[in-house]
Amino acid sequence: MRQEKFLQWILNISIGLILFVLPFPRGLFFEKEIVPVQIGIFAVFILWSYIKIIKKEKLEIDSLLFISVALLPISYILPLIFGKAASHYGSLMYIFRYLSYLAVFIILSDITKTKRHLLIWLNILAASGIIAALLGIDAGLGGNINNFFGFAGFIDEFGRVCGVLQYSNSFAAYMGMIFFLLIALGALVEKRYQKVIYAALGVLPLTVLYMTVSRGAIIFVPVVYILLILLIPTKEKRLEIMLLSFPAIVLSLFSGKELTNMIPQIISNEGQTLILKGWLIAIAVIVVTFLFAYLLLCFHVFLAKISSKTYQIIIGILAITGLVGGAVIFKTGLYLKILPEFLVIRFKEIASITDIMSGRNNFYRDGFNMLKDHWLFGAGGNAWFAMYKQYQSYNYGSTEAHSFPLQLWLETGLIGILTFILLIAALIILYFKNRKSEKGITITLILMPVIMLFAHSTLDFNFSYFSLPVIAFSIIGCINGIKSKKDINFALGPWLTLILGIILILFPISWRIGRNYAVKATATMVKEKLTGQDVLDSIGYMKKAIEYNGWDYSYIIREGEPKDKDLVYDLDTLYKYFYDILEKNDSQQIAGLLLEQESYYNKAHELEPNNSHIRMKQSELLLKMGRIDEALEKAEEAVRLNPMNPIRYQDISQIYINVAEFYINQGEEEVAKGYLERILNIEKDIEEVNKRAIEEIAINETTKKNIERASQLLKD
Repeated sequence: MRQEKFLQWILNISIGLILFVLPFPRGLFFEKEIVPVQIGIFAVFILWSYIKIIKKEKLEIDSLLFISVALLPISYILPLIFGKAASHYGSLMYIFRYLSYLAVFIILSDITKTKRHLLIWLNILAASGIIAALLGIDAGLGGNINNFFGFAGFIDEFGRVCGVLQYSNSFAAYMGMIFFLLIALGALVEKRYQKVIYAALGVLPLTVLYMTVSRGAIIFVPVVYILLILLIPTKEKRLEIMLLSFPAIVLSLFSGKELTNMIPQIISNEGQTLILKGWLIAIAVIVVTFLFAYLLLCFHVFLAKISSKTYQIIIGILAITGLVGGAVIFKTGLYLKILPEFLVIRFKEIASITDIMSGRNNFYRDGFNMLKDHWLFGAGGNAWFAMYKQYQSYNYGSTEAHSFPLQLWLETGLIGILTFILLIAALIILYFKNRKSEKGITITLILMPVIMLFAHSTLDFNFSYFSLPVIAFSIIGCINGIKSKKDINFALGPWLTLILGIILILFPISWRIGRNYAVKATATMVKEKLTGQDVLDSIGYMKKAIEYNGWDYSYIIREGEPKDKDLVYDLDTLYKYFYDILEKNDSQQIAGLLLEQESYYNKAHELEPNNSHIRMKQSELLLKMGRIDEALEKAEEAVRLNPMNPIRYQDISQIYINVAEFYINQGEEEVAKGYLERILNIEKDIEEVNKRAIEEIAINETTKKNIERASQLLKD
C-alpha cells in the first residue's frame, strides 16, 4: 500500500510538471524541445500502467470520446503504411505527437475523478499561463525578465507580442485559453476571495491578448464567451460568471491599450521610462479588477432572486443597447480612443477582405489542390511543408497551411477529418448527456478553453505546436474522467499499455541520442584550429546520428538556415570539407566518397520524395560522377517539384551550360547543341508557369546570363 501511494505521488508530480512547463520551451514547436517532453510523457505512461498493474485495475474504455481520441494517431499511421506519406520523418513525428496526446488523455482521464483532482490540474495549467502572460507583458516592456531568465518571449518586427510561443497569433489563442481557464476556476471554487482572485488574474491574459494584436483571437474570445453564457446550465452560475468576468473584460481595454501603445516607443529606445509605468499599470489593473469583482459579487445573492423572464428582458435590452452603442462608437470614431492605435489599424484592414486574407486564401486554394491528389488517406504528417512548393500558386515560403482542419485533412485524408468530426461530436454528446447532472456546470466551464483553441485553429497553425494540443487533450481527458454517464463499457489489461509504453519511449530516446551525436559533430567543427581528424570525427558523429535516427533527412541534407545554434552542420556540408582534404592529400579516395555520398542522398530522397533541394543535390553529385543523363533527369525533376522558384531555373540552366561546355571542349559540338537548346527553352517554361501564377516569376540575372551564353554558343 505504501509503495502504491508513493508511486501515485510520483505520478501526480510528474504529470503536473509536464503540464506546467509546456509553454516555456518555445511553446514546444521545435523537435529539440518536443522530444524530451515526449520521453517524459511516455515515461509517466509506463509508470501509470505499472500502478494499474499493482492495483489490479484495467484500462476502462467507456466513452465515444475515448475512441475518437484513440483513432487520431491511427489516422496518421495509415498514410505511412500505404506508402502515401510525403515526408516519412514528418509522418512518424506526427504519429508520436498524437500518441503523446492519447497518453496524456488516458492518464488524466483515469486519475481525474473528483473535483479536487480536477482543480489541481487546472490550477497548474493556469499558473503556467499566468507566468506566460507576465512574460508576454515583459516582452512588450523591454524583455528584461525574459532576458534575465533566458526565456524566449519577444516581440516581432511589427511590435506585436509573440511571448514564449514566439508567434503572436498562437500566443493570443493561448492567452484566450488561459482567460477561460481562469473563469472556470473562479466558478468552481467555493470561497468568495478565491473567486475574486481568479477574476482579477483574468485581466492579465486579456491584456496580453490586445498586445499580440491578433485579430482572430480578439474576435473569437467574445464569441466563445457568449457561447459559455448560453451553455451554462443554471441561471445562478451564469450570473456569477458574468459578474466575475465583467471587470477583467472592461479594464483590460484600458491596460491593453496603454501597454500596446508603449511598445513602439520602447522598441525605439525612446520610452525606457515607460517600462516602470507599464508594470505599475499591470499591477494596478489587477488590484482594481479584484476590488471591482468583489463589489459586484456582493450583489450576486440579490440579483439571483430576479426571475428568469426579467433576466431575458434585461439581456435583450443590453443586447440592443450594445448594438446601438457599438454603432455609435464606430460611427463617431470613439473606438479610436478605446482601442490601441495599432489594433485599430489592423482591424481597418478587415474592410478589404483581400488584404487580410489574400495570403491565407492562396494557402487554402493550394492546399485544396493538394487534397485532390491525396483526399482519402492524406499524405501523412507535415505533408503541407513537404509538398506545398510543388502546388503553390506563386513563390511564397510558408511551412504551415494556417488552418488546422485543412492541414489535418491534407495529412490524414478523409479518414482523419471524419475522425476529428467524431471527436467534436463525442464532446457534444458528452456535454448533453451530462448537462443536467451535477458535473454539467464543470464540464461546460472547462470545455471553453478547448473550444477557444479549436475555433482559432481554423485560421492558424496552433496544432503545429506540441504544447497547445497537449493542454487541450489534458482538459479533454479531465472531462472524460469526471463525466457522470458512460457511453460504452470495455476494458483492456494494463500489461498491454505497459508494453506499448515501453515500445513507444524507445523511439524518442533513440531520436534524442541521434541528435546528441549531431550536436557533437557541430561542436567538433567549430574549433578554432580545425584539423583533418576533426572533420573525420564530425562525419563519424553525423553517421552515428543517422544510425539512431535514420528518418531525419536533415542530418544528411538540410535546406536553409539551421533551426538551432548547436546543430549547424549536416553530412552534405561535412563531405565538402572532406573533399578539400582528399584533393590535397589522397585524390584517389574521392571516387569512393562520391559513391558513399550518393547512397546517403538516395536515402534522403526516399524519406522526402517531394523535396526539390534534395533532387538538385543529387543532380550536382551525379554530374561530378560523370553520369550526365541521370544528373539532368534529377535536375528536371527538381524544377517540376518547385516550379515557382526562380533559383531552380538558375540551377538547371547552370547544369546544362556546364554539360554543354564539357562536350564543346571535347569537340562534340553537335551533342552540345541539344543541351544549349534546352537552356533557351527555359524562358518558355517560365512563360507556361506564369500563366497559372498569381505573381509572375522573374528570370534572375544568373539565369539570363546562362541563356545569353547558350545563345552565343549556338551562334558560334
